[in-house]
Amino acid sequence: QLGADNEKRVREAIAPATLRAMQEVISAAWLPVELDIELTEAIARILGAETNRAWSRDGMVRSLKGGMLGPMFQGAVRILGLRPSSIYKFAPSGWKAVYKDCGSLRATQGDEMCAQLSAEDVPGVMTASRTYFEGIAGALEGVLTLCRVEGSVTVTDIDRTARRVVLE
Repeated sequence: QLGADNEKRVREAIAPATLRAMQEVISAAWLPVELDIELTEAIARILGAETNRAWSRDGMVRSLKGGMLGPMFQGAVRILGLRPSSIYKFAPSGWKAVYKDCGSLRATQGDEMCAQLSAEDVPGVMTASRTYFEGIAGALEGVLTLCRVEGSVTVTDIDRTARRVVLE
């Protein structure tokens, strides 16, 4: 993934209390989003925004191939085919599986090659971190990778007052 030297550098950049909390929840169902944000921001700060996106994208690919989201992904492919527009229809269910008490995700289909995903009623700690949503955009690009489609996902709007983030 990041490599041993880079992992060490990121660990050194994260507060010791956060590392202890992460180790305590490894076997839990959910990693508190605050800890996930701190990890994501440390990766971006130490290794750069592109590495953060690539790390998020690769993590999503692994998860969809056989991790926690694998069964949902395989079901979507069987029912609707291996197209980003089909897979993104299942994104709201994936959001619920990954995030606890972090609002919801709404998918709006554009044309065959375009979709809009809107994270709504998300906690302020999430909307305060564009870096975190850039990582989510990278993770969503993992869907494109698995569908063998070239493209990108962009954070197009962060509305802290409305607690909404839009990705396209």
